[in-house]
Amino acid sequence: MTTTLAPAAALSARDRAVLAAIAAGRGTVVAGRILVDGLPLADQFVAARLRAAGLLDAPDRAA
Repeated sequence: MTTTLAPAAALSARDRAVLAAIAAGRGTVVAGRILVDGLPLADQFVAARLRAAGLLDAPDRAA
C-alpha cells in the first residue's frame, strides 16, 4: 500500500492545529470523529481532509 502525504502548504491552519492536538495527546478519533479535550470538533470535514491527505487512519468499521 502506498500513501501520498499532502504538502504542509496544502493543509489549513486548522488542520495543522488539529494534528498538533492529536500529537500532544489532547485529540482522539472516536468512530471517525475527532474529539479535542473531550469535545467534538466543530469542523466536521477536517477528519475527512486529514484522511485524504494520508495523515489520519481510516475509522474502523464495526462488523
